[in-house]
Amino acid sequence: MSSHRRLNSLDAMLPKGDRAKAELEFACFSARIVAKSTLRVFQKSDMNPI
Repeated sequence: MSSHRRLNSLDAMLPKGDRAKAELEFACFSARIVAKSTLRVFQKSDMNPI
């Protein structure tokens, strides 16, 4: 919920056309963090994810 609120406040500062771009960048940023932490978990447990 907090990320949704953050996007809404971000939307207020940006022109309408930039909202989709901002959401896309935010989504990519979040996905990168998730991927990094997932990779770290797999390396720690020394398991093959495949």
